[in-house]
Order: sequence, then structure tokens, then C-alpha cells
Amino acid sequence: MNEQRLLVRQCRAKASVVLESWDHSGTRHVDRNELKRGFLGMGLALSDTDVSEIFEEYDVDRSGLIDINEFREMVREMNLP
Repeated sequence: MNEQRLLVRQCRAKASVVLESWDHSGTRHVDRNELKRGFLGMGLALSDTDVSEIFEEYDVDRSGLIDINEFREMVREMNLP
């Protein structure tokens, strides 16, 4: 397996772990409150407007929840650790 593919796998695995830790309801999605609390746990206090903007950008299916694929895209685009 080449180095780039390994890095992609590791990033996906990390995103899954983070999503699971933020997902207090156990739905394998994060809602607005879970997202806000998750970022706060990283030291980033988001306003309700910030959260709305994130959902507008990354909740592509408009479910009102961020699923794992949407979450991975958010992490990738925001260059989150």
C-alpha cells in the first residue's frame, strides 16, 4: 500500500473516532448541539451562527445531522487535526 493511501485511511479512522466521541446520542451522526460541544472541547467556542454556517456548508443531504461522510469532508476542508 502506498504512503498516500495509508495516510487517507488513517485520516478517515481518526475522523470516525472524533465523530463517535462527539455523538452523545449514539446515532452515528452529530446534531447542532453535539457539534458545538465537540468544538468547545477542542477549545473553539462557536456561535449559533457559526454552527448554522457549518451545517449549511456540510449537511449536504439537509437531514439536520452531520453524518460520517459529511464530517470527514468538513475535517478535510477545515484542515482540522
